[in-house]
Amino acid sequence: MLPMNNSGRIPIVTPEILPATGKDYPAIWRAWAREAPLGGHELREMAVERLLACLEKEESLLDLSELNLSSLPELPPLITTLLANDNHLSSLPELPESLQILICSFNLLELLPPLPGSLKKLICSSCNLKKLPSLPDSLEELTCSWNPLEGLPLLPMSLKYLTCTNNGFESLPALPESLLTLICSKNPLPNLPDLPASLYSLNCAECQLETLPDLPESLNSLICPRNQLRVIPALPFNLDELNYLENPLLQFPILPPSLTSLNNSPYEGGAAGAARPLTDSAADWFPAVQQRDIRERFREITHETNAGIFSEFLDRLRNRYADSKYETFRHQVMHCLIRLAASPGLREKLFMCALETTARCDDRISLSWNNMRIAEMAYTVEQLGTEQNLGKMISLAREVFRMELLTEIASQKIIQIRHAHEHFDEDLEVLLGYQTELQHALHLTQVVPDMYFFTCSYLTAEEVKAAKTQVQTAENQRFLEWLSLWEPWQAMLKRLNPAAWGAAESEKNAFTVSEEFQSRIHEKLKTRGSSEFASDEAIQKAGLEVMKEKLRELFMPCTLSTLEAKAQLSLVEPVWDLSGDQAGV
Repeated sequence: MLPMNNSGRIPIVTPEILPATGKDYPAIWRAWAREAPLGGHELREMAVERLLACLEKEESLLDLSELNLSSLPELPPLITTLLANDNHLSSLPELPESLQILICSFNLLELLPPLPGSLKKLICSSCNLKKLPSLPDSLEELTCSWNPLEGLPLLPMSLKYLTCTNNGFESLPALPESLLTLICSKNPLPNLPDLPASLYSLNCAECQLETLPDLPESLNSLICPRNQLRVIPALPFNLDELNYLENPLLQFPILPPSLTSLNNSPYEGGAAGAARPLTDSAADWFPAVQQRDIRERFREITHETNAGIFSEFLDRLRNRYADSKYETFRHQVMHCLIRLAASPGLREKLFMCALETTARCDDRISLSWNNMRIAEMAYTVEQLGTEQNLGKMISLAREVFRMELLTEIASQKIIQIRHAHEHFDEDLEVLLGYQTELQHALHLTQVVPDMYFFTCSYLTAEEVKAAKTQVQTAENQRFLEWLSLWEPWQAMLKRLNPAAWGAAESEKNAFTVSEEFQSRIHEKLKTRGSSEFASDEAIQKAGLEVMKEKLRELFMPCTLSTLEAKAQLSLVEPVWDLSGDQAGV
């Protein structure tokens, strides 16, 4: 889709703004745009618009990301930042000598061109790189995760940040003394090189390490779970964070008094830290280029009620899903935070959800996030649903329906477990277990990707499969009824069809004071054999049942007539095919 107020035509560049290189860049770029492969859906004209704007305004940043490009043309000579990520590039053109930042992740690159001597930051994750070129002496940050790299070249003495997870490395080169952060998790590394005295953070989770080198006194964070460590060396006096889970340790390390986080939980023996400002905990989810903007968005919000509690929750959630395999989930959180910053009503709901969390259990954090997503989906339908996004709103409603039904199923399972295990107190693991195990089968797009303690849920594969079928069957049979009575849908229905909704609402109000209401309560009690001597509790229960029946009679036709008028009746038809193998997980 083209930007607003954009005709789709490539603007004309006048001779006076052409660079003094002797090259006609506009002509070169227009020729490249005309050579786009048919059927490739490449946004080359949009790319040329950005190239021309960059040339005309002498901008230092060139953003060619997410344009489905299979190639790049010759680049303007003065740019310092090139964003070319999330395309289909198999190669890059010659890079300008002025370039300082290159981000080209999520492409098909097998090789990179020679890197300019001015380059300070290189991010080339999730490509198909087998080898990196020589790294310039100026480089300060290198991120090259999720590539089939066989090794790293010599690291420059200027390097401060190195992230190289999920490669096939069996060794690392010597580390420069300037290095502050090393993230090398998920590589088959039998050992690490000597660590520089400057190192602040080390993440070497899920390698094959049997030993660690001596730890520098500067180290603040050590993340080394799921290795083969039998001993952890002496810990630095100022260490703040330590995770050594799932190692065959022969003895536990002596913990420094500075420690505040141990194995993903706060450490009571360490200093009790106050919640960080929400500006920081929100911004840390985003790339560095966006953090200033995010801090500005949250500057006033950080003083709102429960903002500190929500800040703690965000930090715990970010720590829990820090691994690179959760990239999609982290983008989901980023989008939620942007919506949150713009909506006081949504903040109120999600900040209240954060009150229910506890930093002692990562699965509690995960379940709280799921609850927040339910609250946001309901809020979105209630406040933002229109005729134009009707299909999306019904999809959100279906997800809420599925989550609510899983909660009911989990409650029944918990009762069953407690009959056999009197002191069972892992209720949250049961519900989170159903949600995570069925997220794909039930299209639960808003839940966390996984959990830690599924074994504590007592759920079997057969029970998970039965829950899936139960939810799908119920949705096919009862979704229309549930939707018609769901309060967020009622608010949306009022906007879509105010006359029909108003008539149904008036009839509902009249019914509550009518003789018919009392008569139907009496009939219901009579069928139960307690009409004359019914308790107040029985009368109240019968009244609620009668009222729900009346609401169905009023608002189901209102929902159907509204959808029919919009030619959208198909939105409430059954969506699950439960025949044959379709019912399986």
